[in-house]
Amino acid sequence: MAAAVATACFLVPSTAESVTIPDEAAEERALTAHVSAIARAILEAEGRCGEGQSGESGCYQYQPGTWRAYSLEAMGEILPLTEANEHVVTEGMIRKWLALGKSERWIFLTWNQGNGDGWGGGTDCYAGVNKWGVAYDSCDYARRATEALTRIEAQE
Repeated sequence: MAAAVATACFLVPSTAESVTIPDEAAEERALTAHVSAIARAILEAEGRCGEGQSGESGCYQYQPGTWRAYSLEAMGEILPLTEANEHVVTEGMIRKWLALGKSERWIFLTWNQGNGDGWGGGTDCYAGVNKWGVAYDSCDYARRATEALTRIEAQE
């Protein structure tokens, strides 16, 4: 879903023509709401907080190496993995990916699979059993996250 572009319409007295100019504050609010909705969809797709079966932890189910990399990239330093920091780092990465033109599906696949530049660049789906014996299906994850995002944004 593309972010909504908010505009304001003003009557210019000298020409008596309406001029539409972007309302940057409204655009930023819309982007912030979209980023937050994507993050909430990831939380719903992850389905739990705490320790996972494959070494991940937290509400967004970060692998230790992914946490270090994303925290450094989004915040410029490696922060402790706390619930508050998870939200800030996660939304920072989502915002960055959207600015790079990545789709919500790409974000969901990348979140589930790891690095978006590997494993098909966030566009391919994978299913199987990982080295810890845990079954995974990234297409199903992306589908569930997309459904959650649609529902979340419809409620706003």
